Amino acid sequence: MRLDGSLDTNVLLRFIMDDVPDQTQQCISLFSMPGRRYQTADAVWIEVAYALEHHYQLNRDETAAAITSVLSLDAIEANRGVIVRTCSDYRTHPQLSFVDCYLSAQASQAKAEPLYTFDQKAQRQLGNTSPLQKGGTTALPDTTVKTLLG
Repeated sequence: MRLDGSLDTNVLLRFIMDDVPDQTQQCISLFSMPGRRYQTADAVWIEVAYALEHHYQLNRDETAAAITSVLSLDAIEANRGVIVRTCSDYRTHPQLSFVDCYLSAQASQAKAEPLYTFDQKAQRQLGNTSPLQKGGTTALPDTTVKTLLG
């Protein structure tokens, strides 16, 4: 599939928030071009979620709804399965950040589970994590740790 470019976070924010009308119109024009597709990196969706919640004061449901709405556009090429699951987990696990939910969804999609974490909230709320103990000993042989750390 041929892509016609990539999108930065601010393009998606202008489209979602409609707070700069001339820029919103440019986004609408861009997304309305027949057959055009634009790549959005996972990092963009993480940044969009952060901006919507912390800068624009949207709640979790509004943030997730805005992201999934944009993902439904034909012009948007994205890691849909991961981002949609991230939004779903974000709605249902209010103590977890968007990034925590994303990491869980990414691990699941990549079949790279469990997701090892020290985050006890994630361990309790997400089904695909495995705890690491804070202050515990490493599971790696001492020589491996020394090699990794230089």
